[in-house]
Amino acid sequence: MQSKFASFGMLGKHHTEATKRKMRKKALGKNNSQFGIRKFGKDNPFYGKHFSKKAKIKLSNAKKRNWQDPKYVDMIVRTFGTKPNKPELKLNSILQQVLPNEYTLNVKAEIMILGKKIPDFVNVNGQKKVIELYGDYWHRNDDPQDRIDLFKKLGWDTLIIWEKELKEPKRLREKILTFNMVGLPYLPPEKR
Repeated sequence: MQSKFASFGMLGKHHTEATKRKMRKKALGKNNSQFGIRKFGKDNPFYGKHFSKKAKIKLSNAKKRNWQDPKYVDMIVRTFGTKPNKPELKLNSILQQVLPNEYTLNVKAEIMILGKKIPDFVNVNGQKKVIELYGDYWHRNDDPQDRIDLFKKLGWDTLIIWEKELKEPKRLREKILTFNMVGLPYLPPEKR
């Protein structure tokens, strides 16, 4: 069966073993765009390596030590930081309408990192408040209370907004204003 990445011109054609060897030799050390920046062959330091359980534990401990170093965390986050996604941009637009210049988008950790976590939106006017946007798919198994408790230990109030709430802007504005004025968790009108 052909790969979904195969070009249409190659459908149904087969290469000889000699041709396949030439193609592998030519591709050694080059990036494969299908898998992002990934080296194949002898240029990759882990090419063909299988680690023992003891070595895996050492590597794991080394990674954990690195993540304890704020400079390392800062370098990784700023190097591999992401662009804001559509829901984050939509929430940012709503925040700027409701509370202009009160919250700043922080997906690249340009403002701060709290407890090795990057809050999505940070209050820049002296209040210790953050807003987290939880995607319906990516955060479906997460407990938002964990994030709230973590930031609370560090002295920050947290508002969790689920992606589906972006579909009701009027209710969302009320929720944001309530959080910003009082700093208490939002309670829907039926639970007040």
